[in-house]
Amino acid sequence: MKKVIRLSSDVTNKIAAGEVIERPASVIKELIENSIDAGSGKIEIHITEGGKEKIQIIDDGHGMSREDALLSLERFTTSKINQFDDLEGLSTFGFRGEALASIASVSIIEIKTKTPEDKEGIFLRAEGGKNVSEKEISWHRGTSITVNSLFYNTPARRKFQKNAQSETRQIYRVVRYFSLAYPDLHFSLYNGDKLIWKLTPANIKKRIDEIFDNRSISENLIEVSYTDPVFKLNGYISVPEFTRSTRNDQYLFLNKRFIKNRTADHGIYQGYSTTLSHGPGHPFYILLLEMPSDKF
Repeated sequence: MKKVIRLSSDVTNKIAAGEVIERPASVIKELIENSIDAGSGKIEIHITEGGKEKIQIIDDGHGMSREDALLSLERFTTSKINQFDDLEGLSTFGFRGEALASIASVSIIEIKTKTPEDKEGIFLRAEGGKNVSEKEISWHRGTSITVNSLFYNTPARRKFQKNAQSETRQIYRVVRYFSLAYPDLHFSLYNGDKLIWKLTPANIKKRIDEIFDNRSISENLIEVSYTDPVFKLNGYISVPEFTRSTRNDQYLFLNKRFIKNRTADHGIYQGYSTTLSHGPGHPFYILLLEMPSDKF
């Protein structure tokens, strides 16, 4: 009896999707990265039911042509590499086809997009990764991607998603990461009909004030700025007397990517030495580190 079988493309696509898309916040992360890579100045995010029912990202980036939009829904399609060695030189987040194919395979997705060169935009609708509709539309420059019914065709994955409130918190956290790393961009976030954030380009200090909306934080920050031939560091740390009960408000970015690093974390705490308030207090910090990728 034959025991080894070749899985269908439908099954392999869903398996691959699980490696990229764990929850609605994963979709938000991938789509915002795509918008940033597309040169967007404004990024608008809409969610319904913690993103489980609907996610929409609208940007004013350079958009996609019809051919690129169709290819972006296929696996292993990219505009950024031609050979394996090119992966070492990537300095951007990713490419449309990297995540869209995975998202499309486990949702009902609609894309509206237009490049500055095209006279008309293109509308695509795919269900479970299969194109079901395509037409020309009147559209402005940029891209709108709407993800409906995430994991509708993978019931086990959908069943084990957290409740809407928990998923919403994760989405807020992801949007917070990007808005802090890119204070020069517009970000708008809507939860249903409610506007959560409407952030205009600003310096990092003003962006901190807008995101946290807490005067006690703003009044207890020290600016950090350091440059040497290898790296550049800037941002803000809290004064020793101002601490938080958890480590949740600690943000370290490497080349605008949020990271967690025990060595860096240890170094920050060592810098405070014994000046931190007694008890289980943790410093608040937002630090942006920039360095060449070959120095990682």
